[in-house]
Amino acid sequence: EKVFSIIWPEAGDQVGDASLRMALTHVRQALNLSPNINDSVLLRRGMISLNPGIKIFTDYELFISSSKRILHGIGTDPNSPDQLHLLEYASWLYQGEFLPDNIYEDWTLSLRHELRDLYVQIQLKRIEAYIQSGQQSRALELYRSYLAIDPMDERIVKISMELLICNGQKHKALQLYKDFAQNLAQEYELEPSAEIKSLYKRIFISNEGK
Repeated sequence: EKVFSIIWPEAGDQVGDASLRMALTHVRQALNLSPNINDSVLLRRGMISLNPGIKIFTDYELFISSSKRILHGIGTDPNSPDQLHLLEYASWLYQGEFLPDNIYEDWTLSLRHELRDLYVQIQLKRIEAYIQSGQQSRALELYRSYLAIDPMDERIVKISMELLICNGQKHKALQLYKDFAQNLAQEYELEPSAEIKSLYKRIFISNEGK
């Protein structure tokens, strides 16, 4: 009755029942979760449910499990190619902010931050893996894509500057700092930390020396 009232509010019980059964047929075919299609989504005793015998995985669950496996060093060598593949897989599973259509719901806020922080940790590990395997260009590409999303993340800015220095791009490292400091001042009326200021001064002095 609840399904009828939500999807076909103007239909009578007989029409609604026929529409429901037709809709369930399309859902079963689309999901294709079972060798016997009719066993995937059940309509029994006035209840609609997924067959409890079918194991369902969500991107949320897979992202959490893959990330914890990486961060806790479970099952793979941190320096192995398998670890890099797992990092790339976990990164792919994160499809952006959690429930963006419910961004102002209180219950989603802490989970959204938790998942985002986990994603950042995975990205840092992924960048580290690229650097260790000699793929500096891929590491820089990853930094740039992340900074395009969040240019105010000082951790990423600092590591980006260090990587640019290693690649002989001191001018870009200096410009990155200037952009970061300017954005920080404009948005929050704050200054960069002493640590990243010190890094900027070392780069500046080194660059002037040349």
